[in-house]
Amino acid sequence: MSTRPRDICTAAFEGDTARVEQLVTAAGVYSGRWHSPFVVDTSAAARDALAHWEGVGNDEDDEGYGGAEEDIEEVLGEEEMAKLKAHPVLRGIVKAYSLDEQALGGAAEDGEGAGAYMQDDDAALLDEEAEEAAEVDRRAQQGDILLYKRLLAHQLHRDSVAEHIQQHGLLRMSTTPPVDMTLYGILFSCREVPTAAVGAAVSEESSVPLQVRWQPSKRSRYAGTPLHWAVLARAHDTVRFLVEHGADCSAGLKAVTNDGAAPDAQLAMCDQKVLGSLTPARMAADNESHGTLEVLERAVAAQEARRADEEAFFIMLEKRLRRRREEYLRRFEEARAQRLREAEEARRAEAEEGEEAEESDLSGEDKNDSGSENIDTGEEDEEADG
Repeated sequence: MSTRPRDICTAAFEGDTARVEQLVTAAGVYSGRWHSPFVVDTSAAARDALAHWEGVGNDEDDEGYGGAEEDIEEVLGEEEMAKLKAHPVLRGIVKAYSLDEQALGGAAEDGEGAGAYMQDDDAALLDEEAEEAAEVDRRAQQGDILLYKRLLAHQLHRDSVAEHIQQHGLLRMSTTPPVDMTLYGILFSCREVPTAAVGAAVSEESSVPLQVRWQPSKRSRYAGTPLHWAVLARAHDTVRFLVEHGADCSAGLKAVTNDGAAPDAQLAMCDQKVLGSLTPARMAADNESHGTLEVLERAVAAQEARRADEEAFFIMLEKRLRRRREEYLRRFEEARAQRLREAEEARRAEAEEGEEAEESDLSGEDKNDSGSENIDTGEEDEEADG
């Protein structure tokens, strides 16, 4: 009777990657599926597209940016969506670069009504062409923020998968599965290594070199991660598979009890210093599994390159968000400055008109006063003649 492994470590040891997928998904991952639905191209070509203000992703997406908000909500459950929205990095990005909040110098912080009023007031600053350009910026900014959100959702999915494939465990093997299952841990064996120089004298005080080998053992309760077990089995495809999906290559062994639980805390503390140094790479080297070690190193290098691409994409995307916000705010600042100049010119013109009117009134009064004096002079002359 043969059955498939019931735990991730045994599946990794047997090279059954499909079973690893099933077990991890059944244990619960972000979005409820093995393959991330939020994958974004973060290659050098994609970063170049960001730098040249081009869309990234499927051309059918909204403006070629991050797709639609509804697409993410359809995939995630309520709790998963709440976790994504509460992500501190996403909250910081939205607060710093959302044009709806930033367009008016933080007016949105004063309340939703005040923000809406100020946005309507600012919209009146722009002519039709400028307002259309501002609307394009708002939509593009929202698309880039959504793209940032997809990247964070992809990270949450990847971390949830990695959480399961990084857990330590023992092998469960049997000749008649699923009954009579025997637990295997990882144990070492040693043998003396012949001296390099044949016939060379070895002093009694010199240390004897030992060759260490690692293998599964019923007598051991030192648990390994799935990557440890894949390395011991020289399962190259599984090694690549685990590293690609976030396996921790720096993890050592861990002492457990027969039921897989952690042992006494004091004993674990004494063992952990040594066990922590027993990484998959060290075991491959000790076992002289040179092909496996090479596969592991290449997989780690490829994973580090992918993470570096992702980090560079984050940086480039945030830079684009910042530049678009600055350009957006500059447009409104110029419109405000133009309005102030026009208001100042109107005020000056009004003041000049007022001064001219006042001068005109004064001139009229002077003429009236001069006429009155002439009349009075004439009357005096008539009286003198009489």
